[in-house]
Amino acid sequence: MKTNFYYFCLLMISLFSLPVNAAGSGYQDAMRTALTSLDAAAPSQYLSCRNQFERIAQLYSDEWLPVYYTAYCDLQMIYTKQAAANAQALLEDAKNLLTKLDTFRGADLSETSTLWGYYYMALITLDGANGQKYFAQTVGGYEKAIALNPENPRPVCLLAFFKQFLPAFMRSESEIAEGREKAKALFEKEKPSIEKPYWGAYYVDMIKQQINTNDDGKEF
Repeated sequence: MKTNFYYFCLLMISLFSLPVNAAGSGYQDAMRTALTSLDAAAPSQYLSCRNQFERIAQLYSDEWLPVYYTAYCDLQMIYTKQAAANAQALLEDAKNLLTKLDTFRGADLSETSTLWGYYYMALITLDGANGQKYFAQTVGGYEKAIALNPENPRPVCLLAFFKQFLPAFMRSESEIAEGREKAKALFEKEKPSIEKPYWGAYYVDMIKQQINTNDDGKEF
């Protein structure tokens, strides 16, 4: 009896001696490698990055970020015109992944809402005729993301970026400039992390500086 108890104690000690992050470290290492590749990727390498994230998502099915980044890479290939022939397939894949994220336990809803706005903006980018059709979904995705987390720089930045292309009677130059400066400040506070998204700062420089005009619409 004492012998059995002795072996039981040894077993429990060996179990509790295992590294706490044994399972998590594999995921973290994989994500760190994939994000490093994505950060340095040329547009032609987005497909390779996408496939990296998809493999991580398959291996670690409880993690939402690999799914998120797979959808992000799908959309980036559309924005950078790397897969024109496969644009519809990429959009369909991104949509399916985002739909999955909507009910994914632990997913950051501000980030997923941002990516929904990014998805609908991609539809407009592909075909300007979709502007009226997907205007509400684009703006709505970004506004929902901001409401969920006002400190998230991505929806703030992307909303300002999108608004600058609206017809003059629909846009406010001061709102666009305000959004640009707010996004810039939020991005400056953000640190790269494998725990949450951190992309998008490059959009700040794609938002035109505010042009001051008088009542006649002339620059002054």
